[in-house]
Amino acid sequence: MKLAARYNKASMIISICILLLGGVIYFIAISSFSNNQIDRDLKEEIDEVAVYVATNQKLPKPYEFDENQAYFTPIGQKSLGLRFTDTPFYELQSKKMRPGRAVIGMVQLKGMNYRVMIAESKESTQYFVQVIGLITAILTVLLLTALFFTNRFVLQGLWKPFYGLLYQLKSFDVSAISNSQSHKIEIDEFNELQQAIEMMSERVMKDYQSLKTFTENASHEMMTPLAVINSKLDNLVQDENMSEEQFEQLKD
Repeated sequence: MKLAARYNKASMIISICILLLGGVIYFIAISSFSNNQIDRDLKEEIDEVAVYVATNQKLPKPYEFDENQAYFTPIGQKSLGLRFTDTPFYELQSKKMRPGRAVIGMVQLKGMNYRVMIAESKESTQYFVQVIGLITAILTVLLLTALFFTNRFVLQGLWKPFYGLLYQLKSFDVSAISNSQSHKIEIDEFNELQQAIEMMSERVMKDYQSLKTFTENASHEMMTPLAVINSKLDNLVQDENMSEEQFEQLKD
């Protein structure tokens, strides 16, 4: 696998993981924010119920509280704390169950404690969360697509000097006279690699020329003594006083 392909694969995997994790965190944060907003509204509603009961000394009717649903249950002398919970919400207009949020508290009326539960539909906030989630998903897809094409085409341009240097190394011939000209590369790492290749090529060429000169000189210098030795051997071989044993030694 090429380096660019490996980088693209790692980059896409990391980006997808980060975006998925960010999307989950973003969804949780938006849901928590919407719940907190509904809880504040419900807290105001139950405070209004308490003020209404204290002022009028009677329990309010459900229709006096906008589109919220209020339920009053006598609990005697038991006391309750204020708490919020998710609960199904029955929508009167559509006659369907919707997701809802409720606050449970307590009011006192004529020495009797009443459990108060005010429920509110979460449909609008859930729709808001879904719209934000859809927009986030679309932006994620667009970001991944842009990242993929950016890595694919931009990296090709970034790696072009590398392939040029690789071709230069493959076509290097130590016996040929180098006429290659160095080009200015904007990427520092590839520029340093080019300088290193040029220095290495110069050292190899110098070593080759030195070895070639030494070999030529050595060959030339060895011709004279070899010629002299050959001449002397011919003279010795032609000597009639040489014994057979001496002749064989000279022949060897």
